[in-house]
Amino acid sequence: MKRLSPRTLRGQLTVGLVALPAVACLAVGITTALALRGFPLLSRPAFPGPPGPRSVRPVSR
Repeated sequence: MKRLSPRTLRGQLTVGLVALPAVACLAVGITTALALRGFPLLSRPAFPGPPGPRSVRPVSR
């Protein structure tokens, strides 16, 4: 299958203007995923079990 390349300057500019934000979004997404890899909020289970008993301290007056 032969790949068509843009022959006109307008076509080349359009392809470049579409590719540039796509590459930028990809870079931001990869960087964010790597930065949040060790974040504690993301390492918790999605559906935790029921909460355990709460410790209640008496109110001192």
